[in-house]
Amino acid sequence: MDDTDAKPIKRSDKQPGNDAASAKCLLRSEVNLLIFPCFVLQGKHSGHYRTIEFSTKTERDGKLCEIKWVATPNVQYGIPTDFDRRVLRALEFFWSQLPRPLSMPLPTPRPRHMARLMRLTYSGRFTQRLLDSYERLAGLTLLSEAAVYLKSKKKWLTDVFHIFDRVTLAGKKTLDGIIAETTLIYPSEVYLDNLNAMYVCPLDYDFLMSLNPLQSRITELLTVKFYGRRNGVSYRYSTFCGLLPIQPQKHFSKAVEKLKPHLDNLSRQEVLQYEWTLDPEERNNWLIHFKPGNRTLKWIELVETKKLAGSIVFPNQRPLPTFADYPNPAHLNLASDLPEASDLSSLSSDQATDSPDSSQEDLAALFLKAASQFPEFRVNPDKDRAWFRSRIESNPAYHDLDLEEEILNWADWLESQHRLKEARKSNKFPKSNFRGSFNNWLKKSLARKGVKPAKWESECPQEEILNLYHQICHMCPPVKVWDKPRQELLRARWNEDNERQNLDWWRDYFSIIADSDFLTGRVRNFVADLEWILDPNHMAKILNGRYSTREQTTMTTPDAWHMARVIHEWGRKHIA
Repeated sequence: MDDTDAKPIKRSDKQPGNDAASAKCLLRSEVNLLIFPCFVLQGKHSGHYRTIEFSTKTERDGKLCEIKWVATPNVQYGIPTDFDRRVLRALEFFWSQLPRPLSMPLPTPRPRHMARLMRLTYSGRFTQRLLDSYERLAGLTLLSEAAVYLKSKKKWLTDVFHIFDRVTLAGKKTLDGIIAETTLIYPSEVYLDNLNAMYVCPLDYDFLMSLNPLQSRITELLTVKFYGRRNGVSYRYSTFCGLLPIQPQKHFSKAVEKLKPHLDNLSRQEVLQYEWTLDPEERNNWLIHFKPGNRTLKWIELVETKKLAGSIVFPNQRPLPTFADYPNPAHLNLASDLPEASDLSSLSSDQATDSPDSSQEDLAALFLKAASQFPEFRVNPDKDRAWFRSRIESNPAYHDLDLEEEILNWADWLESQHRLKEARKSNKFPKSNFRGSFNNWLKKSLARKGVKPAKWESECPQEEILNLYHQICHMCPPVKVWDKPRQELLRARWNEDNERQNLDWWRDYFSIIADSDFLTGRVRNFVADLEWILDPNHMAKILNGRYSTREQTTMTTPDAWHMARVIHEWGRKHIA
């Protein structure tokens, strides 16, 4: 028995007892690269592989033909490992959200974003591993002898090709002489053609990334098969090892020992059911019979009935189009147990991406969520949301930044610094001022881009506040010179608190001063001027009631303001 003559298993009539968890992330992965092996899963045995080869015989059009698959790495970069497999799956997940048809070059997420997608900690070492992985994938040479299926041309490919033809790293020049802002991928014609033809298998990305390397590889391989064979599929042990790929064992006890923990875990998670039997056709070989578990059946049902729960989203990111808008995909029919017919034929490339965008996640909520992870920060949802919208979203200096990306990167940095703090190592974790920390982060991001933050003079209405001072505190010395140092003093008080960033607050503040006998010279020979009452220490004492001599009254009605103005003008004419 080989990969192409797998024997179906009769499905039990018993229905699954538990529903599978609703999928949150949809990954459309190219089918050929899901079935045939490109990556070594066992790190300590990776040195045993100079190439990854797989060959078998299959029946097509009533004739027996031999197929062959060979993955040859570039000697400079070495054999691709499970890290590279996860990089490719993360890229395919990212590209699944782009409109079709895809065109070269394809963008890639920034390293911090890739670390989040791959469930890894961002660091300088991760960034270097990621860049090496891009080049390793580009250097991988694939040989297909009637193994790879081209959906758009409806033929089996006999050729040598790559997954990626070219990679332009961030900061390097493209073929057009333009400096790339992010790493750009130039996929091969074979790979790009199948992606655009929707020759893909829908997978649950979150669940796939939660598994260990071998379990993840088994899941993606068998999910392709289960789309066409709901009753199950059987493999010879040697064939199954070749497709993963792992080193086959000579003895049955060792074979079971190596695979049993992984298969048992997938069985507990209702991905599959399995059993071992002897192979009646080959001595010293065994059969592994697989049936889809409850989780897998539920996933396929959700995809095919257009009832995929939730939104297709990046982890901790903004919602993307829901799968419910897509047409009903056809069954994946793997009659030959190869991917010839395993396309979602009723899914056109336009239909697959033209679903309406869901609402963008509230950036203020994302900021609050990032800060709320740390007990050191006292987050006030109402005040901090208002601060974010007035000081960050409305600030023209930050319009050139991707605020969502900056929030997520800042949260990653906070997490790394918090780990250092918990380990009592040198760190830069802010003591409590998370607002200032994020503001400084944005300023540094602008500096890295070579953008000088624009001054936001309009944020503090200096003239309007001076007019209010003259109207209400007419008994205080008028302002005759308002130079730059005094402007900065007023601007600093305006920016200290979001509540102060409206003229009503300043009306009330000046009214407190006007009602104070001490500050207006009614009890002693002292009158506060505007510069004095803008001093931070004096302002705190005024707001705390230090200079109040009676119950304060606040003039807030238009008639009261008019009366104050009339009295002020009368006093100037008759008491001067």
